[in-house]
Amino acid sequence: MKKLLLSLVLVFAIAALSIFSTYAVRRDQMAARRARVDHAWIKVSSAMQRRADLVPSVLATMRATTARNRSATGDVEQARADLQASPTPAAAISASRRLEISVSRLYSEAQNDPDLPANHRFFTLEERWVMATNRIAPERARFDAAVRDYNAFLSNFPNNIFARWASFAPLENDFTVSSEASTVSSRAEEGRFGPM
Repeated sequence: MKKLLLSLVLVFAIAALSIFSTYAVRRDQMAARRARVDHAWIKVSSAMQRRADLVPSVLATMRATTARNRSATGDVEQARADLQASPTPAAAISASRRLEISVSRLYSEAQNDPDLPANHRFFTLEERWVMATNRIAPERARFDAAVRDYNAFLSNFPNNIFARWASFAPLENDFTVSSEASTVSSRAEEGRFGPM
């Protein structure tokens, strides 16, 4: 009887040690994947901020157009302020989309301004805007890949159990391209907003 009890305790101890060591390893892997998501977000955020920093120059260059269309200017300024004050990646993504759409709308209206074809600064700034927008795309792709990898790792068994134990939750703040944002991006890629 004593041998049986000792064997059961030994089996239980080995099983507990095995579960704990697996948990520790998987928790570290979850933390590493979460760190990759955070690092990818920092790069996306930085690229979006560099583009947002161009807004004052864009508005100053298009003074005549912005004077005629105060609502478009207000949308641009509000989207930029929301981007800079966004507390979460999801809020920043939404504000970045609104900024991209608002500035694109402003550029479309500016194309009708008779004074702009002679304004070299406008085209230089437009080119910088498109380049800044194009820098965001690969960072967004890396961020999406990191979020998908993290979420997939959490959903696998037994990681889903260990994730609950370690308080790791799936992320839902990845970029999903709306039809309006993809339309703006495709027009930018076609070169409608100036030379690439």
